[in-house]
Amino acid sequence: MAKKRFDYEKLVQLKHNEIAAIIDVETGDLREVSHRKTTIPEGKELWLPNLAFAKHFVIGNKIIDWLETILTDQEMKVLWKMTRMIKFETNSLEPLNNDFSINQIAKEFNISRNRVSPIFKKLYDLGVYANFDVKRVDVPYTKYWILNPYICFSGRRIDTDIAKLFKGTVIQMKFKSLS
Repeated sequence: MAKKRFDYEKLVQLKHNEIAAIIDVETGDLREVSHRKTTIPEGKELWLPNLAFAKHFVIGNKIIDWLETILTDQEMKVLWKMTRMIKFETNSLEPLNNDFSINQIAKEFNISRNRVSPIFKKLYDLGVYANFDVKRVDVPYTKYWILNPYICFSGRRIDTDIAKLFKGTVIQMKFKSLS
C-alpha cells in the first residue's frame, strides 16, 4: 500500500470562476491545488471564455448595435451573409479570397457590381474581415478571407494567429470599450 502524503482529505465544491488553494499555516506558503490539465492544443486559445458557449454565436449585441449605426442596410446585409458563411473554429469565409472577381462577389452577396468595391472597402477598413494570405499546407484558412471573431465566432477554441490578426482593428477596440 502506498504511503499517503497528506493528513486530511476534503471534497471542495467550486464555482467555474474559483480555484482551490493550499495554505501552509507554518510557513504561510500558498499554492494552487493542481487540477486537470488543459485540453487546449498548443497554438489555440479559448475564445472569450466568459461568454456562454454556442456552436455559432454573435459575440455581443452591443457591437452589432454599434455597427448598425455606422453601416447602411445593404452593408449590414452583406455582414449578416458573412456571419452565415464562416467555418468552424477558423472563421474562414471560404471560398472568398482576393482572387474572387467583383462579378463573383456581387453574385454571392446579391448586390450591384458597382457597390462591391465601396462596401467591401468600408468593411475591410473597419476590420470586419481580413485577408490572411500565407502559404502553409497544414492550415486551411490561410488563403481565404476571415471574419473578425469580435463580431461573430463559430466554435470555442480559436487559433492564436487568428485572434492576433484582429488586435488593434476598429472592431476590436470598440468591443474592448463596450465590454
